[in-house]
Amino acid sequence: MVVKIRTHSKDRDLVSLRRRQIACRAAQVFVEKGYRLVNLRQLAGACDMSVGNLYNYVGTKQDILYLVFDYVMSDVAEFIEGTSPTYDAFPATKALQMAIDTYYRTVDRLQDSVVFMYQETKELRPDARKAVFEMERRLSGAFERILDRGCASGEFKTGSSPVIAQNIVILGHMWAFRRWLLGKRYAYVLEDYIKEQTNFILGAIRGGKQLR
Repeated sequence: MVVKIRTHSKDRDLVSLRRRQIACRAAQVFVEKGYRLVNLRQLAGACDMSVGNLYNYVGTKQDILYLVFDYVMSDVAEFIEGTSPTYDAFPATKALQMAIDTYYRTVDRLQDSVVFMYQETKELRPDARKAVFEMERRLSGAFERILDRGCASGEFKTGSSPVIAQNIVILGHMWAFRRWLLGKRYAYVLEDYIKEQTNFILGAIRGGKQLR
């Protein structure tokens, strides 16, 4: 789905470059201060632009919010479109293990942004929100395909690949939401978390058999 954002420039390459720069800088400001507490003047300053120059590439603060979502989720898109097909060369169990590892490490790298996106999705325009939800569906779909392949090969036993796929995604997000507790109180590091959750998921869909 294409989200339309107003621009006064006819140079598409320049618009794409500037919007990427705006999203990168704005993401830091939004995460630090929150969407509602930031105005366009502050965003322009963070982007080393005047407000007038900023308006060459976006029309509203909501446009910038969507660009931030799109910027953050481009890393997820890289996971979906880039690494996912390589898993076809491996048995489903190994493929799922690799996919979980890749995704959870992506969440760890973007953890502040993941929390921010959960908090601010409600601020998106309906068309932008729909585009973000579509990206989420594509993400869970990548896990569904591996799960379905495992069911077909007899490696997995699950009655609902979509539900398991959603569980995998949410458990990845939990690292961002609960890292303060898992890390500080229970001394978990990312590698421990990935191993525990992978064994939990595989145990549920392989009849209790876990990877060693």
